[in-house]
Amino acid sequence: MLADIAGDNILSEMLTDTHKQIVDTIGLDAFISLCESYGGANLYIPKIDSIRRITRDIGIKSDYKNGMTLKQMREKYNLTEVHIRRILEDEEIPGQMNLFG
Repeated sequence: MLADIAGDNILSEMLTDTHKQIVDTIGLDAFISLCESYGGANLYIPKIDSIRRITRDIGIKSDYKNGMTLKQMREKYNLTEVHIRRILEDEEIPGQMNLFG
């Protein structure tokens, strides 16, 4: 491991402020594991809001498939019915004609 080779003090001097923040967040061992697996690659880390949105949308689709009404989902997720319909665009809505299929 890098920490074993370089020593903690030298390693600390080698890291940028951003890398130090990552070490503070996930720990040195996890950081070194990231370096070993993804070293040299550009790595995109999504914002937590996008993870929450994806999770919410999966929940909406699941609730819809399990029979929850748009009104119930509107209240549960605090979204408009128009927004929920956009999320459900790829899902079939009972009673609604499909103009393209």
